[in-house]
Amino acid sequence: MGLPENILPAIGVGLCLLAFCQIALWSSQALSFRKLSQQQFRENAKQFRSQIREPLADSRSETPAESWVGFRNFRVHSLVKETDTCTSVYLVPEDGKPIPHFRPGQHLTFRFSIPGQAKPVIRCYSLSDGPGKPYYRVSVKIAAPPREHPELPPGKASTYVNQLLQVGQIVPVKSPAGHFFLNEDSQKPVVLLAGGVGITPMVSMIDRLIALGSRRQIVLAHGINDSADHAFKQHLSSVTQRHQNIYLLNCYSRPKATDQPRGVDYHFEGRVTVELLQQILPSHDCEFYLCGPPPFMKSLYEGLLEWGVAENEIRFEAFGPASISKRPAKSVAAADANAEPIAIKFALSDATAVWDGSHESLLEFAEANGIPVDSGCRAGSCGTCSVEVLSGSVAYPDGQKPKCEPGHCLTCIARPQGPVELGA
Repeated sequence: MGLPENILPAIGVGLCLLAFCQIALWSSQALSFRKLSQQQFRENAKQFRSQIREPLADSRSETPAESWVGFRNFRVHSLVKETDTCTSVYLVPEDGKPIPHFRPGQHLTFRFSIPGQAKPVIRCYSLSDGPGKPYYRVSVKIAAPPREHPELPPGKASTYVNQLLQVGQIVPVKSPAGHFFLNEDSQKPVVLLAGGVGITPMVSMIDRLIALGSRRQIVLAHGINDSADHAFKQHLSSVTQRHQNIYLLNCYSRPKATDQPRGVDYHFEGRVTVELLQQILPSHDCEFYLCGPPPFMKSLYEGLLEWGVAENEIRFEAFGPASISKRPAKSVAAADANAEPIAIKFALSDATAVWDGSHESLLEFAEANGIPVDSGCRAGSCGTCSVEVLSGSVAYPDGQKPKCEPGHCLTCIARPQGPVELGA
């Protein structure tokens, strides 16, 4: 799958790979990283480990305030345009009390009262700044209609944030949550793979690593259409210039005629692919973080596994319809293989489908069968996917006991224990 080790370029012959993927367009930082041999990579990693400063307290001890239950009112302190269609929202608590630390990569859950909508709209957005500040920041891009249905309007909540939200406005917000976050205890190289606005949690992770004084090697590969879509361009360019252990690779899939290569605007014309990573990474012994549109994440996730990356070294964030189906745990797979098919009835939709154990959750199962179920975080945090359990029972992974209304379940993480009837 990857390039043979004996082809990895040394300093004197590094230019031999220019013909493969327009390497001439890459930045000097990316070229420098590519030129490291396997042995040099290991030596540098060892040296970086010895040079890491005494780390700041991690998220388990940095607790200026307790997490809150339910929604808490935040005031929009400021709005900053990152691109024409992406806005950063800075939020401060209305009560003026401290806000809790969060793990970089986590998200906030919002409840928007949008004009013309009969009920509040619940949405989750990744935090896009490092923790430890007196405000929270999220960066929201207007969600385009699905490719298969271009006639549909753009996303309701994202359009509202970009066009109608005002400074000073009060927005109900849930405490930071989510299982996608940076592993701060590791010393392995970090590879951040972002598609479009999937850059937001990656910015949070990079800012956190910088604050920790980390010497881990950090590679950020960002796939964007062109410069008009390029959020946080100046910030990330400045970061890579100031920190020699951070490498940036901007990939434009459709650069405009005015977009400049060689790192001015972008380094590579094309998409972020595993083949590209194989050419710039001396080893796949890294931690990989993925966030982006479903096709972006699916192709990279499957490609990384084929390359030999351990599944537990690939972490991803998925909002909206599930884009990645992880391999089920052996115990779950074995139990499902020996179980009889289960009938799942959806009362409101007047539909029944057969559960065969091949889906991660009841939400994924419902989506696969065309049953509409609202969802948000897909991690058991926001409560958007809660539906009533009319009969039967469900179980949650790893002994989780999520909070939801009595007689309801969180379909995004629930699995049936026998036949179930849901109020969906």
